[in-house]
Amino acid sequence: SMLFNLETAIVSGTDRYPEKAPFDPPRQFPELLFRSRPVDPTNGVYPMIRESLRLLGMDITHFDSREWNPMGELISPGDRVLIKPNFVLHWNAGGGPLEAVVTHASVLRGLADYVLIALKGQGSLIIGDAPQMNCDLPTLFSRNGLEPVQLKGSSLLSSIFGKNKLITRLGSCGNASA
Repeated sequence: SMLFNLETAIVSGTDRYPEKAPFDPPRQFPELLFRSRPVDPTNGVYPMIRESLRLLGMDITHFDSREWNPMGELISPGDRVLIKPNFVLHWNAGGGPLEAVVTHASVLRGLADYVLIALKGQGSLIIGDAPQMNCDLPTLFSRNGLEPVQLKGSSLLSSIFGKNKLITRLGSCGNASA
């Protein structure tokens, strides 16, 4: 089973996160559901996520085709999927870059797209974490790029913000027209 596979994929590529939310892929990969979305040629993270999934052998027989569903071995239509990012604080207490303590939104976007492929229009995707009590979530989202991804206007996105928690639901995947 893939859940007990201890393989690791090491991918070389960019050492910078893209700056332009909503972090669209750099080109229209054949497997992507949202073919009408624009591309962002500066997004080097998206192809690294894609290459990691390929190197792990996830649905390798369909790689680079419309049928490629790398998360399909782990996720079935109708499932409720949680992506648990690392949202600690809205600033780096050690003085370094914010990216050292939080998951960048470009990584979440790439993973979310492949989860949505596996869900095939049924089920839900939740991106959720419980950061430290003194974390200012709106500031964190603004700084790491998640806020513009949420505000994209997709019928899939809705968020529940609390004082120190976030649940972003990419639910009702059957409305995946954005």
